[in-house]
Amino acid sequence: CNRRPDRVMLRGNELVVVDFKFGQPQRRYAAQVRSYMKLLARIGGYADKRISGYLWYVEQGTVERI
Repeated sequence: CNRRPDRVMLRGNELVVVDFKFGQPQRRYAAQVRSYMKLLARIGGYADKRISGYLWYVEQGTVERI
């Protein structure tokens, strides 16, 4: 599997997944971040952590919580 998020950060007991996007928002981007979040939830050691995900549309300067 070649999929990987652009950034994963640990903040206390929470994992934060951020994927940077350039161009216009697309529905498939949210699905992509959700798949990263599910994958991290299955990985040993992260099952007990809260996981949040975000899309950062760099050119637009907006962040979308997933």
